[in-house]
Amino acid sequence: MVRLSKTKGWISSFLFILFFGSTLFAQKEDTLKRGFNEVVDFKGYLKFMQGSAFVDLDDFLMSSLIHNRLNFKIYANDNFTFKADFRNRIIWGNYVKDVPGFIDGFTQDNGLVDLSFNWVEDSSFVFNTTIDRLWADYRVGDFDIKVGRQRINWGINYVWNPNDLFNTFNYFDFDYEERPGTDALRVQYFVGGMSAIDLGFSPAKEAKDAVYAAQYRFNIGGYDLQVLGGYYHERIAAGGGFAGNLGTAAIKGEATYFSENDTVNAAFSGAIDFQYGFKNGVNLLFSYLYNSEGSNSFLADGQSNIFFGEPAADNLMPSKHTGFGDVSYTFTPLFSGDLGAMYTFGYDVIFIMPNLSYSIKQNLDLNLLAQIFVALKEINGTSASSNFVYIRFKWSF
Repeated sequence: MVRLSKTKGWISSFLFILFFGSTLFAQKEDTLKRGFNEVVDFKGYLKFMQGSAFVDLDDFLMSSLIHNRLNFKIYANDNFTFKADFRNRIIWGNYVKDVPGFIDGFTQDNGLVDLSFNWVEDSSFVFNTTIDRLWADYRVGDFDIKVGRQRINWGINYVWNPNDLFNTFNYFDFDYEERPGTDALRVQYFVGGMSAIDLGFSPAKEAKDAVYAAQYRFNIGGYDLQVLGGYYHERIAAGGGFAGNLGTAAIKGEATYFSENDTVNAAFSGAIDFQYGFKNGVNLLFSYLYNSEGSNSFLADGQSNIFFGEPAADNLMPSKHTGFGDVSYTFTPLFSGDLGAMYTFGYDVIFIMPNLSYSIKQNLDLNLLAQIFVALKEINGTSASSNFVYIRFKWSF
């Protein structure tokens, strides 16, 4: 059993003051005119997922995951809002034990403050809590100021977001719908209409890892546009994006240029999406990513970990060219299916993810999902292909 450290004790005290103090403040401010449900919003979910990983049918690695999320939001008054979201996960099985570095990756927190706690840990069992949202928000007039762990989502596209300088996400991490946040100060000024200026500053334990940037978004001729620039991990970043319609199809795109420094070359990352929905309910999505620093060689420079780790805005995929396609269809109001496929050109890896979803009742869902990685090239005569199959129940409350 892992005991709370002094730091965790301070965090617990802060959370106590945050919730109970702000609730009392809200009650005083409104002279108890608002009910508890008008001040505090609480929701979450509980998931159980059984997974298996295998290269062939002779050797299986199994894992079982209980995933609970608790989301709290307090509307103190018309100006102040507070939020704290907890991600509690218990995982066990020989996958945990036999995959090198799994526990470290599972519990890693890259924020300025480490808000990931292992309550229990051994070689094949981990009980972890991560606070991935913890912020205070102040709104006055056309200004919105938010400080703390939050998600600053500047990305536009479905799979790859070169504009997302603060908190990129991993498409393969399908069980994390909320996506990662970052420790930051964010100031937004709403100019009027559909225009806004967005400023973000995310400090880091080392100055070289800090990110600060500005974005301006606006609308012209029915197209949502944005331009941005700033400092990204000791590099100057500049880019932009758009979203709109091309006839009856939806089109989105974003790109960012990253300057060189003493350790890395200049880089350019750009992605584009096309989406079309047929009258019969079939929806198609096609995406393409160009990464100037990507490789045409399989497993070159150890870049394979990008498939499973947290990508960076300047290196979203290991390959120079990557294509993605997805088709989805709702068979009935309760039953739907989705099939996604990705190909890394030159790198020669095919990824396939079929997903079937069934709504058992209003707040209870069942998913059957697979992730299949097929390497078309071999290393030393050995295939690096792998398969993952999951069944997941999700109860929302």
